[in-house]
Amino acid sequence: MLLLTLSVSAQNSIYVEQIGNSGTTAITQIGSGNNIGGSGWAFSLGDSVNIELQQIGYNNSLEYSFNGGDLTLKSVTVGNSNTQLYNVVGTSNNYRLDFHGDSNDINIKSAEDGPNAATVSNLNMLLNINGNNNAMTFGITDGAHNRLVYGIDGNNNTINLRIFASL
Repeated sequence: MLLLTLSVSAQNSIYVEQIGNSGTTAITQIGSGNNIGGSGWAFSLGDSVNIELQQIGYNNSLEYSFNGGDLTLKSVTVGNSNTQLYNVVGTSNNYRLDFHGDSNDINIKSAEDGPNAATVSNLNMLLNINGNNNAMTFGITDGAHNRLVYGIDGNNNTINLRIFASL
């Protein structure tokens, strides 16, 4: 079992490669201008993995790719003008994403669109947005039995849903 815990503040970049089953990763960034993903996508590859991410501050960014089954993700973002990009692949995963702030951009999608799309099935995602002028895009290609539950408290928030299925 792998346990990785990081806590940093003020303009830091973290690149993560988590490969293997049954790992736990916890990352907290406090301040502005922080990045999870560094110069490329951070990623987790494996089954039964637990990941906790916290970014507290302004103008932070995240680029994270998940590939595996029975993955649990809890992500908390507090602050304004943050950007988060998630690529998801796998089955029976549980994600909880909480955003508190204004003018944040959240994009969650399967790893590829089109004929080479990755499969996402039995995804259970809980999304909470508290703030104004936030934009969220949720796009899943070629999956089954996916569930998105969301709560929004604020004004001028936008959610774009794109669900594609192969015939």
